[in-house]
Amino acid sequence: MSEYTISQVCPTDRTVLAQIDALLQQEGIRRDGNLDYICAMFDEEYNVIGTGSCFGNTLRCFAVSSAHQGEGLLNQIIVAHLPNVVLHDSGPYII
Repeated sequence: MSEYTISQVCPTDRTVLAQIDALLQQEGIRRDGNLDYICAMFDEEYNVIGTGSCFGNTLRCFAVSSAHQGEGLLNQIIVAHLPNVVLHDSGPYII
């Protein structure tokens, strides 16, 4: 399994947000208008292959590229990355 990078997406980064929107659309999801934090998982060529977001203490808008499903990537986003963001920014909430 490859190592991928997960990082926060700046609200002004139109290029990455367009990739996220395309990924979500491929999976039948549209990006929620109420998001405090968006992250993306990038492959070696800096293509978005996964995404997840949160608003307050709620997790939202998850998708992994169909080419990478079955690799456990959503687990890395939900279990490893976003709870740390929610706990750090919002206090100790149960998700």
